[in-house]
Amino acid sequence: MDEAWRQVKVWASSPWVRMLAETENFLSVLGRIAAQPRISGGRVHDARVAAICMANGVSELLTRDRDFFHFPELRVRDPLIAA
Repeated sequence: MDEAWRQVKVWASSPWVRMLAETENFLSVLGRIAAQPRISGGRVHDARVAAICMANGVSELLTRDRDFFHFPELRVRDPLIAA
């Protein structure tokens, strides 16, 4: 079994982790985000991830991926840069 899969299993079994998924209002959130200029190609997948976060009430996304800063509706922070 590969290490990435083992890590996902650890996260999924943790009582402190909540796995996110599409909600009933996911498509309306995604539609609003995807309608913005410059959201095409690979950014559509990033928009999907952002919409899942927003639809699930995530208050802040910690990521090193700068593309998420294209979604001002979602608070994004690089965890390796001091706040």
